[in-house]
Order: sequence, then C-alpha cells, then structure tokens
Amino acid sequence: MVAGEKLRRSLASRQSYKTPPDPPLKRRRTINSLTRDNLLRYCSPEVRRNSSFCSPSKSNVTSPFINSPNVPNLSKEDVQLGTLLGFGGFGSVFHGVYKKRVVAVKILHKIGKNKTAQFQSYKAELRILYFKSPYVVKSLNATPLDRYDEGAWVVMEFVGHRNLQQLLNDPDEHMDQSRRLKFALQIAQALHYAHTNCVVHLDLKPANIFLTGNDDIKLGDFGCCQQIDLETGIPSPLDERSNLTGTFAYRAPELLKGHAPTTQADIYSFGITSWQMFARENPYGDQNQHMVIFCVVSQNLRPSLPDVKDDPFESMYQDLYTQCWRALPEDRPTSGDLLNILKLSKTMGISSSYQQLHDKQTNSCLTDIHLYLYYSVMACCTE
Repeated sequence: MVAGEKLRRSLASRQSYKTPPDPPLKRRRTINSLTRDNLLRYCSPEVRRNSSFCSPSKSNVTSPFINSPNVPNLSKEDVQLGTLLGFGGFGSVFHGVYKKRVVAVKILHKIGKNKTAQFQSYKAELRILYFKSPYVVKSLNATPLDRYDEGAWVVMEFVGHRNLQQLLNDPDEHMDQSRRLKFALQIAQALHYAHTNCVVHLDLKPANIFLTGNDDIKLGDFGCCQQIDLETGIPSPLDERSNLTGTFAYRAPELLKGHAPTTQADIYSFGITSWQMFARENPYGDQNQHMVIFCVVSQNLRPSLPDVKDDPFESMYQDLYTQCWRALPEDRPTSGDLLNILKLSKTMGISSSYQQLHDKQTNSCLTDIHLYLYYSVMACCTE
C-alpha cells in the first residue's frame, strides 16, 4: 500500500508539472543588431516616452493606438472641403482647410469592392498620426475608429501638387547627380524614421513621394503600412496580416512569395526607385505583370542596368541600388546603412570629390578619413 501511494503521488506530481515550451527560433534582426534599450536611444521622443508601442503586447487589444500619444478625434465640422486633387481605389483626396491650415483630405468611399482591404488601409493611415519627420507627410487627424461606418476622413498636411513620378515623366525637369543624391538621402531618412518607429511602408514608389515648394521630398500614402515588432522586424501581434499588396514592380521577391513583410522589403523598393531616378523609365516597361512576377522570383529579374562608364559617383550609386534589390532580405543594407552611405556621399560631394579620393597624390588627413569611412560602410553592406 505504501509503494502504491508513492506511485500515485509521483504520477500526480508529473501531471501537474507543465513542460516548458521549446524556445522560439532566433530570427535575424533586420532593423539593427543593437539591443532594444540601446536602439530606443536613437528613436524619436514619442517612441522613447511610449516604448511599449514597439514591443509585443500581452493584451488582446487590437487598436493601433496602444500607448500612442495621439488618437483620432476628427470632427468633420472643422474641415472645409475644396477642389478634388485625385482619387484611387479606396477614396478621393480633396484640397481643404482645417483649423486655418491648408490641408489635403482623404475621404474613403462608403461603398467599395473590398471592404476588408479598405478598412485595413484606413487603419494603416492612422498608424502614423504620431509621426513627426520633415520627410514624411504629416497626418493631422482622422475620423475615430468607432465612427468609421459613418464615413472615414484623414486630414494631412498639403505638400504640393506634384510627386516624383510626375517629375521623372517630365522631359523638361533636370535630374542631375546632386538632386538625385538629395532625394535619395531624404527618402532614406523617411524610411529610417518609419523603421525605428516600428512601421514598414510597403508601397514605396515615386508616385507616393511628394515634392515640396523647396524641392524637397516627403514620403506619403502609408495605406499599405504595417506595424512591426522591434525584436524580429516582422508584423507584431497587434497587427493582423494585411491583404494589401502594394505595386508589383516595386515589391520585394519575398512578398511576392507570400512571406511576412520586414523592413528589408522597403529597402528593395528603395533600390527600384533609385534606379528609376537615374533611368527615368518605368521598371519593366509594359511587360506582362504575371510574367514579371514569375521572373523576379524565380530568375532574379531586375531592371536593366544603364551604362555608367567610368563615372565614380554613378558607379557607387549603381552599386548601392543593386545591393538594395538583392534577392535575400538579409543581403540588403538596412535603412541605417543607407543613411551612412548617402550622408558620406553628400559630404564628399559629387564626381570631382570622388576623383580626389582616388587620387594617390592627395594626402590630406580628411581624405584618408573619408576613404576609410566609405570603404568601411561599403564593406558592411557587402558582408
């Protein structure tokens, strides 16, 4: 009897003991190799004050405004609508005035072909209400989520009437190396800000890059964006997988395969966009969409490389965007890498400065430092 009692107690204790789950597989951190606490030092003040916004939440709340400093509370009576600026599949954009400020107002269609995708696009726009970057179109306010069915509005700053696609299509617009470098640097700054604030854009293309009156750019149309987890770089538990696809010609191969998006998908789109700023052609021209998608995934198809001859700057520029559109996400530079390279390029100047860097008779300390930094950064991107 004593032995039987001991056996029953032993079995009972084993049943009450829960075997710990297997540790999760480690994934490559596509944002940065720094720890989360260290990375937050480089984030915006909003993220530092609300750092749990970038961490996985243990609650079941699905709102994108967990710990966000702003929530949508737009009253339509505060908006004066003007002329139509444009329209798309989910809504129309109007000129307007909001609290004595000239704005652009996106009004979503009440009846759409894909209600789920339209609602996801609206929630995506709300994720950047707290963004404060000079290179991102600022969202000022929006219709509250609980009043979405009454008609959803998003109020944004009015940047201008032109986008980068229209500029590239205009033969009278000159795009020299200096202007192209400035645009590339500002796009990289917009991406880096979004990525460090736990958002991946997923529809980066010239048509979504707007020109200001000072010939600067602002990245807009975050209707496909998703919130990501800071540790893994993939969509966080707060965000269900989106059905929005973006534009196929700028879409990374892993997304075309149906994989989860990461920040590196934006880097691929940056590469295609950078190529387009030089070639001033639409990627893949009028080729069949399904054939392009198949060849991009299975045969590593990319836009044709233009002849840069012996121009040092153009060689560097081409090397940069071809690294950005590599097939594997981990082989592409991060948005931080792009910033380092492009800032260094701007500091050194255009072709003449590059020629001086490669002139063996130039022995200045500053040139040696620039050479060291340049090749160090390039080495990091090619590892």
